[in-house]
Amino acid sequence: MNNAPAAMNNAPAAMNRWEATSHEFTTLNVRQFDTGVLLVTLDRERSANTISAQMSREILRLAEAVTEDSTVRVVVLTGSGRFFCAGADLRDPTLGTPEWVSLGRQAVDSLEALSVPVIAAVNGPAFGGGTEIALACDFRIASEKALFSVPEIKIGMLPGAGGLTRLQYLVGPAKARRMAYSGCVVDAAEARVMGLADEVVAADELVDYALTRASELAEFAPYALAAAKKIFLDSIGMPIDEALAADYYTLDHMATPEQVQEYREKAAQRDPAYAKIFNKNG
Repeated sequence: MNNAPAAMNNAPAAMNRWEATSHEFTTLNVRQFDTGVLLVTLDRERSANTISAQMSREILRLAEAVTEDSTVRVVVLTGSGRFFCAGADLRDPTLGTPEWVSLGRQAVDSLEALSVPVIAAVNGPAFGGGTEIALACDFRIASEKALFSVPEIKIGMLPGAGGLTRLQYLVGPAKARRMAYSGCVVDAAEARVMGLADEVVAADELVDYALTRASELAEFAPYALAAAKKIFLDSIGMPIDEALAADYYTLDHMATPEQVQEYREKAAQRDPAYAKIFNKNG
């Protein structure tokens, strides 16, 4: 089930290419709108959207398809029902095996590696792997009912898909250690204060709001968004001189002159101020 019928009904019509492949997914509900926004819903409501090996495989397949489809400009990721994602599926027969761990890590990494922006619309509890999925996204818009936690310490484990590293980079060492060492639950309001959530909105407005924000991003040049994302990811942990060199290289090679001109013209159509700037005869 999808927890966002209003968002789907009010948004522009879905594009056929993703409808045609939707049967390939059993743990995800996937729909693309004419804005270029892809709405992906973790669709295991009866299991609190927990992560099974099959879900990891489908996230990987989804990431490959998004990479190959230039019409996808932004991805919005949410959960069905009450949960965003309650973590690992403890009933998965392959749980804890090297294959299960590897699949989970690859799935989370594949979300972060997408060249398009990914917005997590965290509709409810995001525990363990659920928080790790949210951390791999570029933005986290939280419902007032959202909860975040990395509780693995309570059972003698730790987040297995890069959660501690991403959490520390996002909120800082002190806050990350408190969450990791105690396994505490952080509500939406605290998540907003500590930087874990970018925004908090009413539960019944969450997906519509996330789709609107995604549509705004989708209007911008995809090569510029991709370059910005690459610069942010590549510079993590780099010495400043190397980071700057990589930054300059990416900027200098992110687009052809024709692509830049195309998006200058689009900017001029959106805003008269840009029309004056780019009009050489003005």
